[in-house]
Amino acid sequence: MKNNKPHIGLYLAAKPEAGGIYQYALSLIEGLHALNERIEISCFVEDENWRSQIPKEISVIYSKPNKYKKALGRMVRKVSFKSRNKYAALFDQSVRLINKSDCDLIIYPSQDSLTYQTHIPALTAVHDLMHRYEPHFSEYQGNVFKERERHYSLICKKSAGILVDSLLGKKHVEESYGMESNSIHLLPFVPPLYLKNSQEVDIKSKYNLPDNFVFYPAQFWEHKNHSALVKTIKTLKEKQVDVHMVFIGSQKNNYEKVVNEIAEANLQNDISILGYIPQNEMYSFYKQAKAMVFASLAGPTNIPPIEAMLLGCPALVSDAYAMPEQVGNGALLIDASNPDDIADKLSWLLEEEGRRAELIDSGYRQIRKWDQDAFNQRLSEIIFYVLREIQ
Repeated sequence: MKNNKPHIGLYLAAKPEAGGIYQYALSLIEGLHALNERIEISCFVEDENWRSQIPKEISVIYSKPNKYKKALGRMVRKVSFKSRNKYAALFDQSVRLINKSDCDLIIYPSQDSLTYQTHIPALTAVHDLMHRYEPHFSEYQGNVFKERERHYSLICKKSAGILVDSLLGKKHVEESYGMESNSIHLLPFVPPLYLKNSQEVDIKSKYNLPDNFVFYPAQFWEHKNHSALVKTIKTLKEKQVDVHMVFIGSQKNNYEKVVNEIAEANLQNDISILGYIPQNEMYSFYKQAKAMVFASLAGPTNIPPIEAMLLGCPALVSDAYAMPEQVGNGALLIDASNPDDIADKLSWLLEEEGRRAELIDSGYRQIRKWDQDAFNQRLSEIIFYVLREIQ
């Protein structure tokens, strides 16, 4: 440590379309910035767009990615996972820059392989071990399960500390990889601060949406369970409930299946697919929607439910994993595997404004229990605890 002031690095790899991983990284930037008087901070980035998200008091170390070397690294990894990691510095300039830095600790928000490819102690987020608990989903088939197992076992072996989103997430890391409890640190998600600073735009006009729309912000992975919401809308239409569903999120492995299901149910006029939208428009979706429906079958927790509570958007949230722990009484819990349950509760919520108002108030009360200031304080405690442990 230089002048007894610890030097903390933050590796930023996620892009906005990555969803929750990107949002978590933004929260970490805020948390580190709040510690600016006590620590020296460096952000390692490969995408210049990150500079606009980093306060000027934080130094930025830019590593221009070499596409050819990265492609060669991927080829080597296919031949040998071990060799790819052993010689990572040959393919990845970020590995070299981190190893050459005088950082005392590097934080990896994105469950990054650099955790075990670099030499500096790591504090790494592990937010998703669903390949172990929901292995039947198509995104975990083939070699994916084996690759994720090698990846996460190495992260846990090499990290000085692990960040988790919930008590259940901590239990998952402990029972999956035998990591000691005192090395696993609870740092739940908070809504990204940019939401509060966004300007509202007329979403309904821009995307030709009716007044009665509800939306689901999630990438089209199978575990995100869009198919259940297609069935939900079909049921509501049959009951003559006036509602329009909007899907927001990048195309993933289940996208074509969902599109076909919409067509087969003749719901093309009742369900809109908007794909990835700019993050500065998310504020307006939360503000103008009748409700946000979060139907994921995996977790442990997710960021959209807390965004909805922050911005006063009534939320229907899956009761899977730690999501009930996350939302408390601030959202209406649904059995996301049961379209009829979703339909009944969505219809109930939309029937009168008083019910929506009550849920909005409950959401405000819940979100105040854990905000960015609390996140910053907890992050500070974790960082200095880990620094003491590695001395």
